[in-house]
Amino acid sequence: MKKYFLTGLAFLLPVTLTGLLFLFLLNLFTEPFVGLVHKWLGPYYERAPWGALHHAAAIDVISRLIALIGLLLLICFIGFLAHRLLFQRGWNLMEKILHRIPLVRTIFRITKEMTSSVFSSEKNPFQKVVVVPFLNHDMSAIAFVTGPVPESIKRQLPTPVDHFVFVPNSPHPLSGFLLMASSQHIQEIPMKGEQALKILFSAGIVQEPRPETPASK
Repeated sequence: MKKYFLTGLAFLLPVTLTGLLFLFLLNLFTEPFVGLVHKWLGPYYERAPWGALHHAAAIDVISRLIALIGLLLLICFIGFLAHRLLFQRGWNLMEKILHRIPLVRTIFRITKEMTSSVFSSEKNPFQKVVVVPFLNHDMSAIAFVTGPVPESIKRQLPTPVDHFVFVPNSPHPLSGFLLMASSQHIQEIPMKGEQALKILFSAGIVQEPRPETPASK
């Protein structure tokens, strides 16, 4: 009985977590538009021959799915226009306006640089996985090298540092600690960023599959 229960739990838990994550993202991205979609398609819902469309829960889910599809199409359309000269001129004009607003220009510049770095295959800061001493030298933490420390900061510190290192929290690695460390305290490990994030999200439960040995077959 215990064996069957654990097997069923191992099967249902990933499916359930995936479904909850999908519903969370669906609600997050469609909340501003679901009311507008429902207003446009409300008369159709009322005339629909299917009884399911007369239930509030079904109407809400369908409206959110339609809003999500429309949002994805809108993003693709904006991306298409971004390659056109007219849209690029308008974007440059908007950037100039944003750069003149004191507080907004700082937020906009930081957000733009972060987005370019994360989505760039050449500058992705989460590709170089390392381990660094954490709390004390007897313990280590998985981290990512995000960039070099500027010379202006190096000159102000009593000990030499070379790299900015981001130490994510687990099991929610979207937050963490930003450290400055020297090269001698950083040990690069042969691991992809995706695999490191799997370990962090699962708190070490999900790891790289071990290669089978002849004795284990």
